[in-house]
Amino acid sequence: MGFGYFPAQVEGWYSGQLYPVLLTLRLWLTVWVPFSIGDLLYIFVSIYLIYKLIGSLLVIKKEGLKGVKLWRASAIILLVWISFKLLWGLNYDRLGAGHLLQIEQKAYSGAAVTSLVNELIDSLNSTRKQLSEAKIQVDTLPVGNPAPYFSWAQEAYQRAKTSYSFLPDKAPRVKATLFNPLADYVGFTGYFNPFTAEGQVRTDMPGLELPFVACHETAHMLGFASESEANLVGYLVATKSSNPYVRYSAYNEIFTYAQREQLSMMALQKDSVGFMGAVAQNRDRLDTLVKQDRKAVRRFFNRHRSSVAPIMSGVYEQYLFLNKQNAGLKSYDEVIGWLIDLKQKQLKK
Repeated sequence: MGFGYFPAQVEGWYSGQLYPVLLTLRLWLTVWVPFSIGDLLYIFVSIYLIYKLIGSLLVIKKEGLKGVKLWRASAIILLVWISFKLLWGLNYDRLGAGHLLQIEQKAYSGAAVTSLVNELIDSLNSTRKQLSEAKIQVDTLPVGNPAPYFSWAQEAYQRAKTSYSFLPDKAPRVKATLFNPLADYVGFTGYFNPFTAEGQVRTDMPGLELPFVACHETAHMLGFASESEANLVGYLVATKSSNPYVRYSAYNEIFTYAQREQLSMMALQKDSVGFMGAVAQNRDRLDTLVKQDRKAVRRFFNRHRSSVAPIMSGVYEQYLFLNKQNAGLKSYDEVIGWLIDLKQKQLKK
C-alpha cells in the first residue's frame, strides 16, 4: 500500500489514531472469551483451504486448468493482504518505538556490547538473589496455570505507563495458544493474530519464559510490529515491574541476545582469544543459581527441538523480509542496538 511510504504519516494518523480504535473494537469482541478466537479462525481457514484444494484438484483432473477460477483465488489473497495491512500490518511502516523513545539504531562497538552484557549479568544476579530471599520458586518447567504470569505482564504495562507515556492506560492481556502441540514443529514461543488482535503464548514451556514472552506479544498487540521493537518495549516494560520474577524473565531473555551478539562479533573478527575469554568471564560472573536456571531452560528446549522447526523458521523469515524486516530472524537481536543507544542517551543526561 502506497501509504506505507510515508512513515511519519503512518505513525501519526494510523498507529497513533486509527489503530488504537481498531484494536479497541476487536478486543471488545474477543477479550471476554477465555480462549483464542484467532486460533479457531486459523483452524477453520485451514480446513476450508484443504477442502478447496481437494476440490480444485478434482476439477483439474476432470476439466484441466481451464476449470480452475484462478482470478477468484487471486482476489481472495488480495483481500486478505489488504485486510492485514489495514488491521495491523501498516505498523511495520511506522516510525516506531525508536522515534517515541528518541533513540536510533546505530553502529556499536564490541566494548559497548560487553558493557551491556556485564550490566545484564549484574541485574540477573541481583534479581535472582531477591527471588531466593523472597523464597520464590523459579519455574524452569511447564507450569500448571499460566494465568498469573499473564496478569503479571499486564500489571507491568500499567506500572510502566508512568515512565513511557506512549503506552495505554490499560494494556490488553495475552491468551494461551491452542496450538501447544505444534510449537515444537513450528518453533514459536508466542505469536500475534493481526485479524483478531489477540496475542497468544505457548504455555507448555518453562514458567521463566512466560512473563517476557507475554510482554513481547503485548507490544505487538499495541502496534509495535517490528520484532526488535517488540523486544525493546517488552524489555523496558518488564524491567519496570515491581515483581522480581518478571524482571528476572526479561533480564534472562535479553542477556541471551546480548551474549550471542558479543560472541558473534568476536567470531566475525576471528578473535578466538577474546571469544574464549568472554565465554569464561560470563560463566564465572553469573550466579550459580542463574546458571542452573538457564541450563534447565536450555535442556527443556533441546528436548523439544524438532527437525521441522528450521524449515518453518525459514518460512517466517521470508514473511519478515516481505514486511521490510531486512535482518530477518536476526531482527530479534537488533534490540541490542536500541538498548545501547538508550543507555548512551541516559548517560548524557
